[in-house]
Amino acid sequence: MTFFGKTLVFLNLVFGIGMAVFATSLYANRPGWLGEPPDGAVEKGHSPLAIKQLVADIDSAGKSAALANVNWSANHKSLEAAETLRETRHVRMFGTRVDGTKGAKGLIDFAQEGNPKGPAFLNLSEDATSRLLDLAPPENPMTIVKGPDDQPLKGTNGLLDQFEKDSAQAEAYAFNSKKLRMEQKTLGEEIVVVQNQIYKQQDIRDNLLVEAARLDAFEVNATEHRQTVTRRRDQLVNRLAPFRSLEKK
Repeated sequence: MTFFGKTLVFLNLVFGIGMAVFATSLYANRPGWLGEPPDGAVEKGHSPLAIKQLVADIDSAGKSAALANVNWSANHKSLEAAETLRETRHVRMFGTRVDGTKGAKGLIDFAQEGNPKGPAFLNLSEDATSRLLDLAPPENPMTIVKGPDDQPLKGTNGLLDQFEKDSAQAEAYAFNSKKLRMEQKTLGEEIVVVQNQIYKQQDIRDNLLVEAARLDAFEVNATEHRQTVTRRRDQLVNRLAPFRSLEKK
């Protein structure tokens, strides 16, 4: 036998002994794969494996995955419905889509610019089921917002224009009222002056009527009652003296 053959025989012997030792060790330290999974708690640092336990874990994971898939599908549909509802409500309220693109005119646009096909302002009520505002309420006397003239309010732009016009008109009325009050005051003062003049004229007339009545009833004998007539004349002149001063005024 050559040296090479002897070497191969020796290596084959070493390999066979090593395999026998490995098989013996593997059998002696084999895991409990075919046994029942341990009951109760497991010591720290140990993770016993068993085929039945692995099968149970796989089944449990499969059921959890199937349930998660069902829940994901349901939640995905709910999310899509919520996003669709959000898009619809956003367009209805603001007139724009969620991404900012312009859509149909919304309630905010009607409130600002007015609604040519209906009222500009509506009372929005809350839906008892969804707890959301009803953005499409029926147009009736309970939902339409009206102004002091019992007519539906227009858009805020129109209201502002009307407010400016009313303010300018109110300012003009206030100016005219101030002018008329000044004229009324002047007229009142003139009336007082005229009344005073009338009272003075009436007083003069009354006194003259009294004197005229006295003179009508007075008969004088110039020869016998000269002194009496003279005194009477002086008295009359003195009594009429204040009225001369009033006439000069």
